[in-house]
Amino acid sequence: MLGILLVSHGDMAKGLLSSAKMFFGDDIENIDILCLYLDTPVEDFKEELGNKVKRLDDGDGVLILSDLLGGTPCNLSNTLASENVNIISGANLTMLVEVLGMRMCYGTNIDYDKLVETGRAGIIHTNLLNKESSDTEESGDFFS
Repeated sequence: MLGILLVSHGDMAKGLLSSAKMFFGDDIENIDILCLYLDTPVEDFKEELGNKVKRLDDGDGVLILSDLLGGTPCNLSNTLASENVNIISGANLTMLVEVLGMRMCYGTNIDYDKLVETGRAGIIHTNLLNKESSDTEESGDFFS
């Protein structure tokens, strides 16, 4: 099973996993988190990152979802990039829920490009949706 590692500055990774459990239950398999704090030595983070990737990789590879492109968690993750370790930055809950669903349905056959697009599609200025809905209601076409 594809391993998933969430890495972030502060507790974001912890929060993403907590939220994903609302959809998939408390026992999500082969997933872990690693949070970088101000007092975390970079070498300790890097060592723990390598250890977690090794533990998560049962032969099907690991996906690392990182919070911020160019940040230390992402940069250190990129040192592990290989055919078996993929890194995507800009992690969000939409993306995590999608990859957990993909993993359930497709196993290791994850379309990483589609996953990135799904994450981007979940980022919407909802005022615009509200305006479209309001315009549709006024024209009487709300349910069409």
